[in-house]
Amino acid sequence: MCGYQADSHVHENSDEESYICHGCCEPFSASEFDVVDDEFNSRRPMCPSCQQAARVDNAECENGCDAPATHEVEFGFVCDDCFEHYADGYRERE
Repeated sequence: MCGYQADSHVHENSDEESYICHGCCEPFSASEFDVVDDEFNSRRPMCPSCQQAARVDNAECENGCDAPATHEVEFGFVCDDCFEHYADGYRERE
């Protein structure tokens, strides 16, 4: 894993500081969180994708089947099987 540090370079056309993601070791800026429903964590900076993956990785399905979660939806975390049922409900409404 990468250590916590601010990257010394800045993004093009921006004075914003970049951070090195603790998960994937790639540079990112805190402004990337402006377009996702998540909050930047300055204590342990992670890009939006890695931060979401870390939350899902530590969760169990909230539909009562106690399987490991693989997806995050608006009501919580779900496993693959429950996600299929969740997605099917949206498909039926269309």
